[in-house]
Amino acid sequence: MRPPRLPAAPAARVGVGTVAVTVVFGLLVASWLAMGTWPRAELARNVFLAGFVGGFTNSVAIRMLFTRYWFLPGSGVLLKERDAIIASLADTLEAHILNPGLIESRVRQLSRELDRERVAAMVNSVLDAARRDLVDYVRAPEQREHIVRALRNEAGFWGSVANSLGIVTYELAADRLTAGLARRIEAFQVTADMVGLSLAKAGSLDEILLHPGNRFVRKHYGTEKSLAQVLFQALDAKQLVVDRLSTYDAAQIRDLIADNIRQHLAWLEVFGVLLGLVFALLAAAVDALV
Repeated sequence: MRPPRLPAAPAARVGVGTVAVTVVFGLLVASWLAMGTWPRAELARNVFLAGFVGGFTNSVAIRMLFTRYWFLPGSGVLLKERDAIIASLADTLEAHILNPGLIESRVRQLSRELDRERVAAMVNSVLDAARRDLVDYVRAPEQREHIVRALRNEAGFWGSVANSLGIVTYELAADRLTAGLARRIEAFQVTADMVGLSLAKAGSLDEILLHPGNRFVRKHYGTEKSLAQVLFQALDAKQLVVDRLSTYDAAQIRDLIADNIRQHLAWLEVFGVLLGLVFALLAAAVDALV
């Protein structure tokens, strides 16, 4: 199976970290050149040198995560550790996102906050989207023919007599049935009371999803397990993530991670520059006091 192709990467842009390192490097060169005519520029040179070193080393470390360089041992970590990264992502998803405890807590919260009016409105919106199709299906000629055939088979002697005499023909009865059913479909609305009756019959939301031996789950799924247990067993979220990511090669895994964190890592370069500048100024202040 060929691995799925990821969307093409956007054109490279100069990040804020690169700008910060470049600017401080320019200031370092300018202060270095100014030392010949302005001796006090040495302080500025030392400060800018510390800022450049702080930002540049962070830049190198960040690039070593994503790219393998032959002259930098340990570079290309994201390319080398593909399988470990996939396993770590799957473990993280299972432990912190799709774990039974978290889902159980959320279901109990939803059960407490359940608004029957909102549930009824949601179900009605789904019905409204399908209502026209249901009406068209009921009024379709083939459905009318099915009803006519059923009436011929089930109406018996008196139905045959009524049809022969023209009192109520099979076709007229079929038209009345389909028209009445269509009107009922068009007028049907779920109410909050209906939602309450359904919950009373099937059990509350947390009972259906979390409690083993629920009669609704037993009837429809033939198991004593809770519905959540059935779903988790069928889903196997960890293996699902592993199977999906295993179709990507190392470069694609690296690009997935880079697309999400590269902008944040760029600020590490900026902070490297700022921290270098701050510590150099503090060192200069201490020297002046001593």
